[in-house]
Amino acid sequence: MSESLIEREVRAALEDAYRPAPWLLAKSMDAVRGPQPRRLNWGWTAGIAAVLIAATSVVVFVSVRPTQTSPNTNYPTAPISPVPFNGLPPMISTAPDPRSLAAVAYDPVTQQTVMFGGLPPWGGSLGDTWTWDGSAWTLQHPAVSPHSRFGAVMAFDPALQGVVLIGGSPNGPTDAAVDADMRSTWLWRSGTWQVVPTPHTPVPQNYFFGWNAFVAFDGTSNELVLTGVTSAPHVGACSADTWTFDGHDWRQRSPVEALPATVRVLVADGPSGHVLAVLNPRPALVQQGKFVPACGSDAHAARALPSSSTWGWTGSTWAELATGSPAASDIGGDAGATTFGNHAALVAGSGAVWKWMGSSWLKSQAAGPAPRGYAAVVEDRNGRLIMFGGLLQTAPYDLGDTWLWDGNRWEKVVFVGGASSASR
Repeated sequence: MSESLIEREVRAALEDAYRPAPWLLAKSMDAVRGPQPRRLNWGWTAGIAAVLIAATSVVVFVSVRPTQTSPNTNYPTAPISPVPFNGLPPMISTAPDPRSLAAVAYDPVTQQTVMFGGLPPWGGSLGDTWTWDGSAWTLQHPAVSPHSRFGAVMAFDPALQGVVLIGGSPNGPTDAAVDADMRSTWLWRSGTWQVVPTPHTPVPQNYFFGWNAFVAFDGTSNELVLTGVTSAPHVGACSADTWTFDGHDWRQRSPVEALPATVRVLVADGPSGHVLAVLNPRPALVQQGKFVPACGSDAHAARALPSSSTWGWTGSTWAELATGSPAASDIGGDAGATTFGNHAALVAGSGAVWKWMGSSWLKSQAAGPAPRGYAAVVEDRNGRLIMFGGLLQTAPYDLGDTWLWDGNRWEKVVFVGGASSASR
């Protein structure tokens, strides 16, 4: 069926807003268009109905798409091709404080990379919100904000037209209010944070440091997929819980093949739309003194994982797709992962960039950032990969530098403002 005039106008506007994430366009068009009516013979009654349908489409579109004062002409013409560097080092006059374990996501509606919180070198946790527009960092001042935290998870949700954040650790005193804040689903939209009421939450009560999770958007099921593990020290978790979020509520899933718990990263793959989970190798789970894993030592979930492996979410279960690569991280954690152009990408602690090619990972190695783990890694409006901060194993520990990857090489963003930090 050919598109109507209103649908063509909506598609043109959405293509402009979604260029850095083209695989989300179809999902948003489905939400705007809604169920398709049967073709009718035109008459006065059908004509009036068509006008009402068109008017409804316009109302829905206006309600979910932020107003832009003028069209932006700086977007790349080919969304899957990052804008190459022009030979001059990028420079910024404002930068976030050093941190690791910050939550980060790309928002294709505003074409901004959003970063929240993190673990600073001086202890405690951060509760600030920063945005990156492709060339500069800006500190936001929302009217409402989540409690400070590190280790939260964050991803863009097309159903809500905003960035969803959940979980993390406050790294400080807690009470019932703080616990409720951590377990709530937060949404960044229209320049502020708001709580999305949900009947259920994947975050356990009073978990503090004992919950580790990842989240990514699955373009096939049009849901966020979250994997989480709750375990005490020296107790091996047999498998990660799998939850999905449809924009209204979280639902715990019971896949036939549960995902082994040693999750490195969770990342969305552009072409397939599927969520990929990359796992580290591990020995078989066995009893350690008085501590026993939740599963029996002979259970399938307790088996050894001899090499790194990649798993895909089918919408109802997990399936192993590849083994042997990318190589296991050797510095305590990967830098991070993101959708990069038309591929899922993982940035290892060494700075190597691995791209998922559909059935295996391809390694791109180039001189660049110092080895680190737990950085904020995501794409930006120029189609480049941006990496901020991260954790070193020696002083100064938490970093505050900004790096960009254009698919061929890393470029450090030069900080030229205020008192310079050694980590910048």
